Amino acid sequence: HAAPDGDGGLFALSATTGSPHGLDLRVVRIEGDGRRAWVRSLPGDAGRDEVPLAFDVAGAGPCVVYATFAGPDRVARAVCTDPAGAIRWQADVPGVNLGLDSFGPRGTLAMGATPDGGVVVAAASTENPGHLVVIRLGPTGGEMWRTTLEPPDGPVGTVEAHATADGGVVVALPGARVLRLDATGAVAWSRSPAGPAGAFPYLPTTLVVGPAGDVLVRGWEQGSKLPTPVVARYSPTGDLQWRTSPYDDLSIVAAFGEAGESLHADGYGRRLVVTALDSAGVRLWTASHDLAGYRIADLAAVLPDAAGVILVGTGVRTVGEGETRAPFAVALDATGALRWENVREPAAGPGFAMA
Repeated sequence: HAAPDGDGGLFALSATTGSPHGLDLRVVRIEGDGRRAWVRSLPGDAGRDEVPLAFDVAGAGPCVVYATFAGPDRVARAVCTDPAGAIRWQADVPGVNLGLDSFGPRGTLAMGATPDGGVVVAAASTENPGHLVVIRLGPTGGEMWRTTLEPPDGPVGTVEAHATADGGVVVALPGARVLRLDATGAVAWSRSPAGPAGAFPYLPTTLVVGPAGDVLVRGWEQGSKLPTPVVARYSPTGDLQWRTSPYDDLSIVAAFGEAGESLHADGYGRRLVVTALDSAGVRLWTASHDLAGYRIADLAAVLPDAAGVILVGTGVRTVGEGETRAPFAVALDATGALRWENVREPAAGPGFAMA
């Protein structure tokens, strides 16, 4: 997990591996020139693994929710640090299903950092099985409110949660459902971009929330043979601005640009494709770029900046009978033209892995 720090660098969540104390989580701050500014180990039970569940950054600094041990039982713990790495607060979050099995987290818990230094957590409820619970923790970690939502059409499955500037939260449920909760935890509106055939509730719904509160949502609707992705944009008050039902045209690896346009990116083989749409859904531009020497294994983030947009991910190439993976960053200007490309072989070294 990684997110910009607002000053040209980034915050990242990492894990030490091969430690005699198990898997230990750390928050790292990287300066804009690539130097490591600081590393902060997260509180846990030494000797037993910690499992990352969610990571987000707001103005007050990075926040993490992870599974750790409190005595014999696993608990969800939220920790927020300040921009200098000092822990501002920590709190255990009761009543949430960690979604852990022998293969690790299953995406049933999501978290968003709030502008006031707190967090909102959305997860499957252990007190009301089949329901989703949304919990707001304040700037010192105290619980401000807790809202239990009606069960979705299918299993709770993967959820997403994004805090809004006014203290509320936008939550995405599997299939094609997005809810907006206000600063008190009350449901302000609930929408589904699925068409008359209805939603397909067994695949995740993903979303992006813009600085002004606009919402991009990608869900799934019933198709004639297979489920079909549907992408829609809603205003802060829940009004539908546009909707499209593509197959591969608009990915939800997306962001809002400096002028309020939505930026959608995807990768096919070596090719990166980015499309910019205005608030009415009109295509402003589409650009493509072939990654030098690598196929695209994962497109992780679309990061707008003052000059355009930066695409970040992982590339892969075949070397002999094996594969080599390398992180990449590709910067485009506001018209989609290439500014620069950086593909870097990962530094070898034991004991460190991105979480």
